[in-house]
Amino acid sequence: MIRFVVGAGEVRGERAVELLAADFVALEEDAVLHLDDVRTWAAAMTRIGFEAWRLYLSGKDRWTAGEAVEAGLADRVVPR
Repeated sequence: MIRFVVGAGEVRGERAVELLAADFVALEEDAVLHLDDVRTWAAAMTRIGFEAWRLYLSGKDRWTAGEAVEAGLADRVVPR
């Protein structure tokens, strides 16, 4: 079974963890993904591997939909 998830609005906490664990992630164009606690960073590490460490060291904790796709945290941006 493939899990397809669409994120909208402010995606953080448990919702961000669920989103990052999906097989395919689409974010609405105005969505913002927050990686602001240990659970969300662990989920990012599972999704994109060691690259998550570079993101963590950047000090950034929120990504727009386009930035999340560029970072590998999401697969596509979709219209609202």
